[in-house]
Amino acid sequence: MSDEKRSLAKCSGFDAMLENHGCVVLAGSFDYEDGGSQGLGYVINAAFLREFMRVFNVERLQQVNGRSCWVTHSYNNISKVEPLHKADGKTFDIKAWSDALKEK
Repeated sequence: MSDEKRSLAKCSGFDAMLENHGCVVLAGSFDYEDGGSQGLGYVINAAFLREFMRVFNVERLQQVNGRSCWVTHSYNNISKVEPLHKADGKTFDIKAWSDALKEK
């Protein structure tokens, strides 16, 4: 049985930064409509960033902040980020992305 749920969220504080080992990290949080909040922090490459930004159909990462989306998540994991409306962007299945990288 999966403990995942799909929640409406607003994006806040998303930015790309260098961590202390020189890796690029995407970090920010999803503020859920029920009052909860959950952070997202991933070491990324350009392809990951492109897929994340396609959810919101934006050209600059800063434009993600303040936008709403659907997030499929559990207590300690975010597995999918979807546009608010299907016509707005493209779903990013982070779990499938991560699983595909592990297979390589």
